[in-house]
Amino acid sequence: MRSAAEEHNIQLTLGVVISLLILSSISFGLRIWARFATGARLWLDDYWMFWVMAVCITMSIFDFLGLVYGSGVHQADLPIDTATMFVKLLWVYMLIWATGVFSVKIGILLFYWRVFQRTASFRLGAMVVTFISTGIFLSNFFSFTFQCFPVQKFWLPDTPGMCINQNAFYLASAIINVFGDVAVLSLPLPIIWNLQASRSRKWSLSFLFLLGAFVVVASIFRIVAVTQIDPHDFSFTNVGGGLWSTVEVEVGFICANLPAFRPLLFKWFKFDGSRNASGATPKYNLSSKGGIRSGHIKLQSRNRETEADNSSTEILTLQGNSNAFPLTNTTTKGDKTEPVSRSDIVVQKDFDMSIDANPESSAGGNYVQVTTPNNRVRLQGAANRYFGDRS
Repeated sequence: MRSAAEEHNIQLTLGVVISLLILSSISFGLRIWARFATGARLWLDDYWMFWVMAVCITMSIFDFLGLVYGSGVHQADLPIDTATMFVKLLWVYMLIWATGVFSVKIGILLFYWRVFQRTASFRLGAMVVTFISTGIFLSNFFSFTFQCFPVQKFWLPDTPGMCINQNAFYLASAIINVFGDVAVLSLPLPIIWNLQASRSRKWSLSFLFLLGAFVVVASIFRIVAVTQIDPHDFSFTNVGGGLWSTVEVEVGFICANLPAFRPLLFKWFKFDGSRNASGATPKYNLSSKGGIRSGHIKLQSRNRETEADNSSTEILTLQGNSNAFPLTNTTTKGDKTEPVSRSDIVVQKDFDMSIDANPESSAGGNYVQVTTPNNRVRLQGAANRYFGDRS
Protein backbone atom coordinates (compact mmCIF):
# COMPACT_ATOMS: atom_id res chain seq x y z
CA MET A 1 0.00 0.00 0.00
CA ARG A 2 1.52 3.30 -1.11
CA SER A 3 1.67 6.23 1.24
CA ALA A 4 0.04 9.55 0.39
CA ALA A 5 3.47 11.06 -0.35
CA GLU A 6 4.35 8.24 -2.74
CA GLU A 7 1.02 8.52 -4.53
CA HIS A 8 1.51 12.29 -4.83
CA ASN A 9 4.97 11.80 -6.37
CA ILE A 10 3.61 9.40 -8.97
CA GLN A 11 0.68 11.65 -9.96
CA LEU A 12 2.95 14.70 -10.09
CA THR A 13 5.41 12.92 -12.36
CA LEU A 14 2.67 11.79 -14.74
CA GLY A 15 1.11 15.25 -14.93
CA VAL A 16 4.35 17.13 -15.51
CA VAL A 17 5.88 14.70 -18.00
CA ILE A 18 2.75 14.28 -20.14
CA SER A 19 2.08 18.04 -20.20
CA LEU A 20 5.64 18.89 -21.19
CA LEU A 21 5.75 16.24 -23.89
CA ILE A 22 2.53 17.59 -25.44
CA LEU A 23 3.73 21.21 -25.30
CA SER A 24 7.13 20.26 -26.73
CA SER A 25 5.49 18.44 -29.64
CA ILE A 26 3.15 21.37 -30.35
CA SER A 27 5.96 23.94 -30.26
CA PHE A 28 8.10 21.85 -32.59
CA GLY A 29 5.21 21.28 -34.97
CA LEU A 30 4.49 25.02 -35.10
CA ARG A 31 8.16 25.74 -35.73
CA ILE A 32 8.25 23.49 -38.80
CA TRP A 33 4.82 24.67 -39.95
CA ALA A 34 5.98 28.29 -39.72
CA ARG A 35 8.89 27.57 -42.05
CA PHE A 36 6.65 26.01 -44.69
CA ALA A 37 3.82 28.54 -44.19
CA THR A 38 6.20 31.41 -44.94
CA GLY A 39 7.66 29.56 -47.92
CA ALA A 40 11.08 29.16 -46.32
CA ARG A 41 13.30 26.14 -46.49
CA LEU A 42 14.36 24.30 -43.37
CA TRP A 43 17.75 25.45 -42.16
CA LEU A 44 20.39 23.73 -40.01
CA ASP A 45 18.79 24.83 -36.73
CA ASP A 46 15.45 23.32 -37.82
CA TYR A 47 17.04 19.98 -38.67
CA TRP A 48 18.94 20.03 -35.38
CA MET A 49 15.66 20.45 -33.51
CA PHE A 50 14.49 17.09 -34.85
CA TRP A 51 17.31 15.60 -32.80
CA VAL A 52 16.37 17.64 -29.71
CA MET A 53 12.74 16.54 -30.07
CA ALA A 54 13.95 12.93 -30.08
CA VAL A 55 15.94 13.61 -26.89
CA CYS A 56 12.84 15.09 -25.22
CA ILE A 57 10.80 12.03 -26.16
CA THR A 58 13.55 9.77 -24.81
CA MET A 59 13.62 11.66 -21.51
CA SER A 60 9.86 11.27 -21.19
CA ILE A 61 10.12 7.54 -21.89
CA PHE A 62 12.69 7.18 -19.12
CA ASP A 63 10.43 9.16 -16.78
CA PHE A 64 7.66 6.65 -17.44
CA LEU A 65 10.05 3.71 -17.05
CA GLY A 66 11.14 5.20 -13.75
CA LEU A 67 7.55 5.01 -12.53
CA VAL A 68 7.38 1.36 -13.56
CA TYR A 69 10.51 0.61 -11.53
CA GLY A 70 9.62 2.49 -8.37
CA SER A 71 10.10 6.22 -8.88
CA GLY A 72 8.32 8.04 -6.08
CA VAL A 73 8.49 5.03 -3.76
CA HIS A 74 11.01 4.57 -0.94
CA GLN A 75 13.86 2.38 -2.15
CA ALA A 76 13.69 0.20 0.98
CA ASP A 77 10.13 -0.76 0.02
CA LEU A 78 11.15 -2.00 -3.43
CA PRO A 79 12.32 -5.51 -4.33
CA ILE A 80 16.10 -5.70 -4.80
CA ASP A 81 15.88 -6.31 -8.55
CA THR A 82 13.41 -3.45 -9.03
CA ALA A 83 15.52 -1.02 -7.03
CA THR A 84 18.64 -2.04 -8.97
CA MET A 85 16.89 -1.51 -12.30
CA PHE A 86 15.64 1.90 -11.17
CA VAL A 87 19.17 3.07 -10.32
CA LYS A 88 20.44 1.76 -13.68
CA LEU A 89 17.73 3.77 -15.44
CA LEU A 90 18.67 6.80 -13.36
CA TRP A 91 22.31 6.48 -14.45
CA VAL A 92 21.29 6.44 -18.12
CA TYR A 93 18.84 9.30 -17.53
CA MET A 94 21.65 11.49 -16.21
CA LEU A 95 23.52 11.04 -19.49
CA ILE A 96 20.37 11.85 -21.47
CA TRP A 97 19.85 15.00 -19.38
CA ALA A 98 23.41 16.19 -20.06
CA THR A 99 22.89 15.53 -23.78
CA GLY A 100 19.51 17.29 -23.79
CA VAL A 101 20.73 20.45 -22.06
CA PHE A 102 23.66 20.71 -24.48
CA SER A 103 21.48 20.00 -27.53
CA VAL A 104 19.03 22.77 -26.61
CA LYS A 105 21.92 25.24 -26.26
CA ILE A 106 23.30 24.30 -29.67
CA GLY A 107 19.84 24.66 -31.22
CA ILE A 108 19.52 28.17 -29.81
CA LEU A 109 23.01 29.11 -31.00
CA LEU A 110 22.25 27.86 -34.52
CA PHE A 111 19.08 29.95 -34.54
CA TYR A 112 21.08 33.00 -33.48
CA TRP A 113 23.54 32.29 -36.27
CA ARG A 114 20.75 32.27 -38.84
CA VAL A 115 18.88 35.33 -37.60
CA PHE A 116 21.45 37.88 -36.55
CA GLN A 117 23.81 39.91 -38.65
CA ARG A 118 26.95 37.85 -38.99
CA THR A 119 29.57 40.33 -37.94
CA ALA A 120 33.01 39.19 -36.82
CA SER A 121 32.24 40.10 -33.20
CA PHE A 122 29.08 38.01 -33.20
CA ARG A 123 30.85 35.04 -34.75
CA LEU A 124 33.55 35.30 -32.11
CA GLY A 125 31.01 35.51 -29.29
CA ALA A 126 29.02 32.57 -30.68
CA MET A 127 32.14 30.43 -31.00
CA VAL A 128 33.26 31.26 -27.46
CA VAL A 129 29.83 30.39 -26.02
CA THR A 130 29.73 27.19 -28.10
CA PHE A 131 33.18 26.24 -26.80
CA ILE A 132 32.08 26.87 -23.19
CA SER A 133 28.84 24.91 -23.67
CA THR A 134 30.71 22.00 -25.24
CA GLY A 135 33.16 21.96 -22.35
CA ILE A 136 30.32 21.90 -19.81
CA PHE A 137 28.63 19.07 -21.71
CA LEU A 138 31.76 16.91 -21.91
CA SER A 139 32.51 17.54 -18.25
CA ASN A 140 28.97 16.55 -17.22
CA PHE A 141 28.76 13.56 -19.53
CA PHE A 142 32.02 11.92 -18.48
CA SER A 143 31.56 12.82 -14.82
CA PHE A 144 28.10 11.25 -14.77
CA THR A 145 29.44 8.20 -16.60
CA PHE A 146 32.37 7.60 -14.25
CA GLN A 147 31.01 8.98 -10.97
CA CYS A 148 31.64 5.50 -9.61
CA PHE A 149 34.54 3.19 -10.39
CA PRO A 150 33.86 0.61 -11.54
CA VAL A 151 30.77 2.06 -13.22
CA GLN A 152 28.43 -0.69 -11.97
CA LYS A 153 29.10 0.31 -8.38
CA PHE A 154 26.55 3.09 -8.96
CA TRP A 155 23.70 0.54 -9.07
CA LEU A 156 25.48 -2.25 -7.15
CA PRO A 157 26.72 -0.40 -4.04
CA ASP A 158 28.30 -3.52 -2.52
CA THR A 159 30.72 -3.79 -5.45
CA PRO A 160 34.33 -3.05 -4.39
CA GLY A 161 35.40 0.37 -5.61
CA MET A 162 34.70 4.03 -4.94
CA CYS A 163 32.31 6.85 -5.86
CA ILE A 164 32.78 10.59 -5.84
CA ASN A 165 30.81 12.78 -3.43
CA GLN A 166 27.61 12.56 -5.44
CA ASN A 167 25.66 15.34 -3.72
CA ALA A 168 28.53 17.80 -4.16
CA PHE A 169 28.96 16.75 -7.78
CA TYR A 170 25.26 17.10 -8.65
CA LEU A 171 25.18 20.54 -7.06
CA ALA A 172 28.33 21.71 -8.86
CA SER A 173 27.11 20.49 -12.27
CA ALA A 174 23.76 22.22 -11.78
CA ILE A 175 25.38 25.55 -10.84
CA ILE A 176 27.84 25.42 -13.75
CA ASN A 177 24.98 24.66 -16.11
CA VAL A 178 23.15 27.81 -14.98
CA PHE A 179 26.15 29.92 -16.01
CA GLY A 180 26.11 28.21 -19.40
CA ASP A 181 22.42 29.07 -19.82
CA VAL A 182 23.06 32.71 -18.96
CA ALA A 183 25.93 32.91 -21.47
CA VAL A 184 23.74 31.58 -24.29
CA LEU A 185 20.73 33.77 -23.46
CA SER A 186 22.74 36.98 -23.17
CA LEU A 187 24.54 36.53 -26.50
CA PRO A 188 22.05 38.43 -28.72
CA LEU A 189 21.37 41.29 -26.30
CA PRO A 190 24.25 43.57 -27.41
CA ILE A 191 23.06 43.27 -31.01
CA ILE A 192 19.44 44.01 -30.09
CA TRP A 193 20.30 47.07 -28.01
CA ASN A 194 22.48 48.50 -30.79
CA LEU A 195 19.57 48.39 -33.24
CA GLN A 196 18.31 51.70 -34.60
CA ALA A 197 14.87 51.05 -33.15
CA SER A 198 12.61 52.42 -30.46
CA ARG A 199 13.25 51.42 -26.87
CA SER A 200 9.93 49.56 -26.76
CA ARG A 201 10.96 47.60 -29.85
CA LYS A 202 14.26 46.70 -28.23
CA TRP A 203 12.49 45.57 -25.08
CA SER A 204 10.06 43.41 -27.06
CA LEU A 205 12.90 41.76 -28.98
CA SER A 206 14.85 41.25 -25.78
CA PHE A 207 11.81 39.63 -24.17
CA LEU A 208 11.39 37.35 -27.16
CA PHE A 209 14.93 36.06 -26.92
CA LEU A 210 14.94 35.98 -23.13
CA LEU A 211 11.98 33.62 -22.95
CA GLY A 212 14.66 31.03 -22.36
CA ALA A 213 15.21 32.63 -18.95
CA PHE A 214 12.54 30.20 -17.78
CA VAL A 215 15.23 27.56 -18.26
CA VAL A 216 17.43 29.40 -15.78
CA VAL A 217 14.55 29.42 -13.29
CA ALA A 218 14.09 25.67 -13.81
CA SER A 219 17.83 25.17 -13.34
CA ILE A 220 17.74 27.05 -10.03
CA PHE A 221 14.85 24.93 -8.79
CA ARG A 222 16.78 21.88 -9.91
CA ILE A 223 19.74 23.03 -7.80
CA VAL A 224 17.47 23.13 -4.76
CA ALA A 225 16.04 19.70 -5.61
CA VAL A 226 19.41 17.95 -6.05
CA THR A 227 20.54 19.09 -2.60
CA GLN A 228 17.73 16.93 -1.20
CA ILE A 229 18.83 13.71 -2.94
CA ASP A 230 19.79 10.82 -0.70
CA PRO A 231 22.03 8.36 -2.62
CA HIS A 232 20.65 5.57 -0.40
CA ASP A 233 17.04 6.39 -1.36
CA PHE A 234 17.25 7.57 -4.98
CA SER A 235 13.81 6.33 -5.97
CA PHE A 236 12.01 8.58 -3.44
CA THR A 237 14.31 11.59 -3.01
CA ASN A 238 15.19 12.07 -6.68
CA VAL A 239 11.62 12.76 -7.82
CA GLY A 240 12.05 16.54 -7.56
CA GLY A 241 15.49 16.54 -9.15
CA GLY A 242 14.34 14.26 -11.95
CA LEU A 243 11.26 16.33 -12.72
CA TRP A 244 13.16 19.61 -12.74
CA SER A 245 15.73 18.00 -15.04
CA THR A 246 12.95 17.14 -17.48
CA VAL A 247 11.44 20.61 -17.10
CA GLU A 248 14.82 22.22 -17.75
CA VAL A 249 15.36 20.41 -21.05
CA GLU A 250 11.82 20.45 -22.41
CA VAL A 251 11.01 24.03 -21.40
CA GLY A 252 14.32 25.03 -22.96
CA PHE A 253 13.25 23.24 -26.14
CA ILE A 254 9.87 24.99 -26.12
CA CYS A 255 11.46 28.41 -25.57
CA ALA A 256 13.96 27.74 -28.36
CA ASN A 257 11.03 27.11 -30.73
CA LEU A 258 8.99 30.21 -29.81
CA PRO A 259 10.98 32.84 -31.75
CA ALA A 260 11.08 30.54 -34.78
CA PHE A 261 7.30 30.44 -35.22
CA ARG A 262 6.80 34.16 -34.55
CA PRO A 263 6.21 34.81 -38.31
CA LEU A 264 3.36 32.30 -38.18
CA LEU A 265 1.70 34.20 -35.33
CA PHE A 266 1.99 37.43 -37.32
CA LYS A 267 0.41 35.70 -40.29
CA TRP A 268 -2.46 34.27 -38.25
CA PHE A 269 -3.30 37.39 -36.27
CA LYS A 270 -2.50 39.89 -39.03
CA PHE A 271 -0.27 42.01 -36.84
CA ASP A 272 0.57 45.33 -38.47
CA GLY A 273 4.29 45.80 -38.08
CA SER A 274 4.38 48.89 -40.28
CA ARG A 275 4.08 51.33 -37.40
CA ASN A 276 6.03 51.71 -34.23
CA ALA A 277 4.69 52.55 -30.80
CA SER A 278 4.52 56.29 -31.56
CA GLY A 279 2.42 55.71 -34.68
CA ALA A 280 5.19 56.78 -37.03
CA THR A 281 6.16 54.68 -40.00
CA PRO A 282 9.53 53.06 -39.36
CA LYS A 283 12.38 53.19 -41.81
CA TYR A 284 13.79 49.96 -43.11
CA ASN A 285 17.54 50.32 -43.20
CA LEU A 286 19.99 48.03 -44.87
CA SER A 287 23.42 47.33 -43.51
CA SER A 288 26.47 48.61 -45.36
CA LYS A 289 29.05 47.63 -42.77
CA GLY A 290 32.09 46.03 -44.32
CA GLY A 291 30.70 46.58 -47.82
CA ILE A 292 27.83 44.12 -47.38
CA ARG A 293 24.16 45.02 -47.57
CA SER A 294 21.70 42.74 -45.87
CA GLY A 295 18.10 42.75 -44.77
CA HIS A 296 15.64 40.37 -43.18
CA ILE A 297 13.07 40.16 -45.93
CA LYS A 298 10.45 38.23 -47.79
CA LEU A 299 11.83 37.90 -51.33
CA GLN A 300 9.34 37.70 -54.17
CA SER A 301 10.00 38.18 -57.88
CA ARG A 302 7.32 39.84 -60.02
CA ASN A 303 8.89 38.65 -63.26
CA ARG A 304 9.96 35.10 -62.53
CA GLU A 305 7.81 32.12 -61.74
CA THR A 306 9.87 30.79 -58.88
CA GLU A 307 10.05 32.27 -55.41
CA ALA A 308 13.13 32.41 -53.30
CA ASP A 309 13.17 32.03 -49.55
CA ASN A 310 10.61 34.31 -47.96
CA SER A 311 11.16 33.66 -44.29
CA SER A 312 11.32 36.74 -42.13
CA THR A 313 14.50 35.36 -40.63
CA GLU A 314 16.41 34.70 -43.84
CA ILE A 315 19.14 37.10 -44.88
CA LEU A 316 19.54 38.53 -48.37
CA THR A 317 23.06 39.83 -48.90
CA LEU A 318 24.10 42.02 -51.80
CA GLN A 319 27.86 42.13 -52.17
CA GLY A 320 29.51 45.37 -53.16
CA ASN A 321 31.18 48.44 -51.77
CA SER A 322 29.20 50.76 -49.54
CA ASN A 323 28.41 53.17 -52.39
CA ALA A 324 27.61 50.61 -55.06
CA PHE A 325 23.82 50.89 -54.81
CA PRO A 326 22.35 54.31 -54.01
CA LEU A 327 19.35 53.99 -51.72
CA THR A 328 16.25 56.15 -52.06
CA ASN A 329 13.13 56.11 -49.93
CA THR A 330 9.84 56.99 -51.63
CA THR A 331 6.84 57.49 -49.36
CA THR A 332 3.31 56.95 -50.58
CA LYS A 333 2.28 60.46 -49.56
CA GLY A 334 3.08 62.55 -52.57
CA ASP A 335 5.94 60.29 -53.66
CA LYS A 336 8.40 62.44 -51.81
CA THR A 337 11.90 61.08 -52.21
CA GLU A 338 14.30 61.11 -49.29
CA PRO A 339 17.64 59.38 -48.78
CA VAL A 340 17.50 56.32 -46.58
CA SER A 341 19.96 56.54 -43.74
CA ARG A 342 22.64 53.85 -43.73
CA SER A 343 23.32 52.01 -40.56
CA ASP A 344 25.28 49.06 -39.35
CA ILE A 345 22.13 47.33 -38.17
CA VAL A 346 19.54 45.12 -39.79
CA VAL A 347 16.08 46.02 -38.50
CA GLN A 348 14.13 42.79 -38.37
CA LYS A 349 10.77 43.53 -39.96
CA ASP A 350 8.65 41.60 -42.43
CA PHE A 351 8.41 43.31 -45.79
CA ASP A 352 8.09 42.29 -49.41
CA MET A 353 10.81 42.65 -52.00
CA SER A 354 10.21 42.73 -55.74
CA ILE A 355 12.73 42.82 -58.59
CA ASP A 356 11.86 44.80 -61.72
CA ALA A 357 13.38 43.18 -64.81
CA ASN A 358 12.52 45.98 -67.22
CA PRO A 359 15.49 48.31 -67.75
CA GLU A 360 13.21 50.94 -69.29
CA SER A 361 11.09 51.12 -66.15
CA SER A 362 13.69 53.16 -64.32
CA ALA A 363 16.32 55.53 -65.53
CA GLY A 364 19.02 53.75 -63.60
CA GLY A 365 18.26 50.29 -64.95
CA ASN A 366 16.98 47.37 -62.91
CA TYR A 367 16.26 48.05 -59.28
CA VAL A 368 15.27 46.20 -56.14
CA GLN A 369 12.16 47.61 -54.49
CA VAL A 370 11.24 46.94 -50.86
CA THR A 371 7.53 47.50 -50.29
CA THR A 372 5.65 48.06 -47.04
CA PRO A 373 2.12 49.39 -46.49
CA ASN A 374 3.37 53.00 -46.33
CA ASN A 375 6.89 52.91 -47.72
CA ARG A 376 8.82 51.88 -50.78
CA VAL A 377 12.59 51.63 -50.73
CA ARG A 378 14.44 51.29 -54.04
CA LEU A 379 18.00 50.10 -54.47
CA GLN A 380 18.72 51.62 -57.86
CA GLY A 381 20.71 49.30 -60.12
CA ALA A 382 20.87 46.55 -57.53
CA ALA A 383 18.99 44.05 -59.70
CA ASN A 384 21.48 44.28 -62.55
CA ARG A 385 23.50 41.52 -60.90
CA TYR A 386 20.36 39.35 -60.73
CA PHE A 387 19.28 39.76 -64.36
CA GLY A 388 22.57 40.82 -65.92
CA ASP A 389 23.42 44.07 -67.62
CA ARG A 390 21.01 44.48 -70.55
CA SER A 391 22.31 47.78 -71.81
